Amino acid sequence: MSNSAQNKNPAGWDRVVIFASLAALLAVGLTLLAVKRFGVQQRDAEIAARHQAVLTLMIQTQQQKIAELTQAIASTATRPAATQPANLKLINLTGQAQPNAHGQVVIDSAAARWYFFAQGLAALPADKGYEIWFIDGGRKIAGGTFGVLPDGASMLSGDLPHLNAAGFSLVITDEASGGTLSPKGTVQLAGSK
Repeated sequence: MSNSAQNKNPAGWDRVVIFASLAALLAVGLTLLAVKRFGVQQRDAEIAARHQAVLTLMIQTQQQKIAELTQAIASTATRPAATQPANLKLINLTGQAQPNAHGQVVIDSAAARWYFFAQGLAALPADKGYEIWFIDGGRKIAGGTFGVLPDGASMLSGDLPHLNAAGFSLVITDEASGGTLSPKGTVQLAGSK
């Protein structure tokens, strides 16, 4: 495969971006937890301000990477089917419950993985969370729970369950915090293959 073909294929670098994003978010979360738990003394305020500036920069960098990946995925979706990688399928998610929100799920059949990205999702109350579901005929397979950043962005990935190759649906619901065994909440976004 040529270098230009590799550059156009987000499947090669999206894993790096996803893992880097998750690592940065984990670092931010752990830092915020440490600051909250142990407190910052008045004399350490300058150090805390520097840490905050670094964390803010890390978040901005990760958001830029997410935007670049989203743009790369969108350009893949607009290419003619003959030029799209056969192992990648893009599913767009929209919904009446949140008309300003949209999501995309990239299915990588070669790696047996899925990658979810969303923008514009509303914050939910503390006792609720979002959950992604794979609906395959009568089966409802939980993909995982997630929250959203203050700007409404979110991402999640996981192992691809065994699904009907002919078609399945994906839905994002609002559920009780921690998730449920089957979808009971309101469908916020949905799409199908």
